[in-house]
Amino acid sequence: MNVRDHSLKSSPQLPPLELQRIPASALGPKFTHMVIRCERAPMWEIVADNERGLTCWDVFKALWDSFRTPLTDEELAILRSQPQHANKELDIRADVLGHCCIFIGLRVNANGDAWDLMLGKDADPKGLNIMRRRR
Repeated sequence: MNVRDHSLKSSPQLPPLELQRIPASALGPKFTHMVIRCERAPMWEIVADNERGLTCWDVFKALWDSFRTPLTDEELAILRSQPQHANKELDIRADVLGHCCIFIGLRVNANGDAWDLMLGKDADPKGLNIMRRRR
């Protein structure tokens, strides 16, 4: 399987998940702290920590936990004052993402002090063009 080929053509059966590879280091054994920011949810910083070295699991768990966090009354008031969220049903942070909830990747931001979370649209395959193989 070519991991660089993210085309949306008919996909072959995926190989079984190799659970023993999940604990693999995400960024190197000495990387223990990661700050992640999301353009669609700028109110929050997501932090992944592991004193033994960050793993992919640590990063994905931090993202999951952050976006599953219920919104506080203060956060709801701020969001309701913004036109794009005024009429939406908002219960948890993930609701702020709308259809942009497909994980595309992480990249170091321009300042080098955090990582940017890149998301694609789930309901519109055209939103995933970044994942298509360049021809």
